[in-house]
Amino acid sequence: MTRNRLLLVQTGTPPTAIRQAHGDLPRWFRTLLAPWQTQLTTVRVFEDEPLPTPDNQTIAVLTGSWAMVTDRLAWSERTADWIRQAVAIDMPLFGVCYGHQLMAHALGDEEKAMSILIAFLGGMLTLLSPCTLPVIPLLFASVRGRRGQLAIMLAGMALMFGAVSWLVTVASGWVVNLTLAGRGLALAFFTLVGLSLLSQRVAQRLTSPLVALGESA
Repeated sequence: MTRNRLLLVQTGTPPTAIRQAHGDLPRWFRTLLAPWQTQLTTVRVFEDEPLPTPDNQTIAVLTGSWAMVTDRLAWSERTADWIRQAVAIDMPLFGVCYGHQLMAHALGDEEKAMSILIAFLGGMLTLLSPCTLPVIPLLFASVRGRRGQLAIMLAGMALMFGAVSWLVTVASGWVVNLTLAGRGLALAFFTLVGLSLLSQRVAQRLTSPLVALGESA
């Protein structure tokens, strides 16, 4: 199935100086999406233009904006409702900057899940470099008042600490065994080199496979 209709959901307009020099956002996107120019429709939601009913045969591109999603402006919240309807029917959506932030806001549960994942990974990655340890108090301060995220970050740190400790323990034994094996191989190699220097017959036997390989090449 080929989708060749594009809906540009314009969520803002550049400052006057930028607009005079480079044009408005639709011009930018029409340049990037040149093959679909004739099928591209723009809706200026930030000026309260109504969005069409979601259609899974159309691809919607949500632009960037000079507003903030956290301001929860009326037009932005209406667009968030529209996004939820679009996702419910599997309409393809692509967000740019403000656009993808608005999508994350609209899909609430996914946004919460992502913040939990980021907090957990942040706790894990913190212990990978000792240089980050002095900033741990700042990390704790950044999640002040959000006990859930703090607990998740601590869980990530504890897990990574245990994983690194286990890896060091396992790897240390493996490195020792590898060192012993390497020492044995080195002794065998130098023994053969010494014998080849003492006996021409041994040298010929050792080098004959290499000579044969060179001649065949």
